[in-house]
Amino acid sequence: MKKLLKSIKVFCVMGLVAAGAVSCDFLNIVPDDVPTIDHAFQDKAQAEKYLYTCYSYLMPYMDYTKDPAVMGSGEFLSYQTGNGAISLYNLGLITGGQNVSAPICNNWESDTWYDTPYQGIRVCNTFLEKIDEPFDLDFMTKERWIAEVKFLKAYYHYYLMRMYGPIVICDENYDINAGPDVIRSYRNTWDECVTYVANLLDEAAEGLPSRIEKETEELGRATKAIAKAVKAKLMVLNASPLFNGNPNYADITDDRGVKLFPAAGADKEKWGLAITAIEEAITEAEGAGHDLYTLGTHAYNLNDELELQLQIRNKIWDRWNTETIWGYTKTSTYWLQAYAIPRLHADALKSSAVKGGSLAPTHFVADLYYTENGVPMEEDKTFDYDNRHDLRASTEEEKWKVSINADAATGLPFVTAKQHFNREPRFYASIGFDGGVWWGNGKSDINDYNSLYTLSAKFSQLQGMTWASLYSVTGYYAKKLVAPDTTFSATSFTAEACPFPMIRMSDLYLLYAEALNEYNDAPTEQVYQLVDAIRAKAGLKGVKESWRNYSTNPAKPESKAGMREIIQRERMIELAMEGQTMWDIRRWLLGTEYWNGKVEAWNVSGKSPSEYYNKVVLTYAFQKFSQRDYLWPISQNQLLINPKLKQNYGW
Repeated sequence: MKKLLKSIKVFCVMGLVAAGAVSCDFLNIVPDDVPTIDHAFQDKAQAEKYLYTCYSYLMPYMDYTKDPAVMGSGEFLSYQTGNGAISLYNLGLITGGQNVSAPICNNWESDTWYDTPYQGIRVCNTFLEKIDEPFDLDFMTKERWIAEVKFLKAYYHYYLMRMYGPIVICDENYDINAGPDVIRSYRNTWDECVTYVANLLDEAAEGLPSRIEKETEELGRATKAIAKAVKAKLMVLNASPLFNGNPNYADITDDRGVKLFPAAGADKEKWGLAITAIEEAITEAEGAGHDLYTLGTHAYNLNDELELQLQIRNKIWDRWNTETIWGYTKTSTYWLQAYAIPRLHADALKSSAVKGGSLAPTHFVADLYYTENGVPMEEDKTFDYDNRHDLRASTEEEKWKVSINADAATGLPFVTAKQHFNREPRFYASIGFDGGVWWGNGKSDINDYNSLYTLSAKFSQLQGMTWASLYSVTGYYAKKLVAPDTTFSATSFTAEACPFPMIRMSDLYLLYAEALNEYNDAPTEQVYQLVDAIRAKAGLKGVKESWRNYSTNPAKPESKAGMREIIQRERMIELAMEGQTMWDIRRWLLGTEYWNGKVEAWNVSGKSPSEYYNKVVLTYAFQKFSQRDYLWPISQNQLLINPKLKQNYGW
């Protein structure tokens, strides 16, 4: 590829960084015992290992310690110390802890904890420079590998852009002996970055396969659909308020006098470009067999209610199902599940793997889910929202959601907050709570109701705060992040392995609805159809019907602003706890709305229902998010190394 721009980041002159083994299917093959880079391309076999090295720099996805979109989303919390505690370091992204001296999730530069995509970009550049050298590499294979590496190179640039805005494009590696005046580079403008990455993704898509033929060996590697889906997300990012006419960024100018960000005032045509990119992505994905997930045949005997819950859960856990466009094979879903699963039976007290739900969903995410009528709790005119914290017991008709069995704490049938009743199916498929029925994970016989798990989460109960650790600090549990077939005993933890979906069809359809709504003056029928298709899979009626019949604001879907709010909430519900919400809230410029103020939880030290269902404030999680926090700061260290870099807004 011809060099588009001459500005190359200092990281692109770093020496080759060797990649260690990673926990995934094909990415764990890296060059070994290679004395020089030339030997890495001496034949096809060695070059293929170097290809996998290019993949090995994919940033951790749904890694609760390294991915900022987990603890930095407002969707999860953990206790502060003790066995099973999740690091709260990334929580600082939304609690006022970000800083310029040691930025949280500092992906601009490499340190002992975080790799930087710039390392991956350099490895990709080396691959592209050397791939003509292997004597036994056939043309078709070489062209595919080149396309894969171009895709990875584009994705690494895109990852940095989401965090920092304009970055330094690294199209080629400079000689390691280049002087400082050569390698110190200015940040490229935002528009230059978007154009560069979009063009590189287009080039990559031309050479990528439509489908993976050798599924056992190669699933997770780049395809046309993946490349086009990433481009679609790039173009939506470009059109969103964070970068489309943001007045705070409009006058940021480097010492050349170059404005790095677009001018103030939104450009509607950027949504038009996003529509085109999304349409191409959907067409390619559907042509490759991708579709919204439908539950196939299975071995369970279920009623309609639990069948729908299984379908919702299996969007994540049915390996390589049709909904998954890009499955991420590096994430250890073993540990993700170990930290999400409650102590479902007494053997958990002896297990070293089960962390008792210490990766706990917050009330923010639990409250997002609709009522059974398909509208928000606070809008449903049939829902007693003001008294939602009052307690009541389950009825026979509700027994698959809330247990009708006796609670050991009282000897009477379980009572739980009213807000846990009459909620949509995605709530019960995704969130566990005190008194809630937890189907699966070794107990699945609906003909033996008493054998099914019921969560008992009050103080000293099995799923509750028995000790200072191994419990949910919020009182909620991430059922969505536990595969139904995962089981454990006193001596083993058998976690269902799965590539976690980075991009799935629901994501693209909702992006399409969002872009169409933003581009047109009022919602079109196509916007409703796209959102309603997602809702139908969740057992809900269409938007217009639901709001007309049940909302206190029945005309809301008829306006552009109203439909915008509905689409945003639909994304936060459908993609909840999947590493998407943090990026969405940032690009919508809604961080100051969602990530400010006190954070509440059920009183998990309460022994009786009346004590437990009194909300308490978690002072260590108090949220403080300002305008400067939308973009990451470039570290002070980097500004000293390269004075040409212009710092981001507010830092």
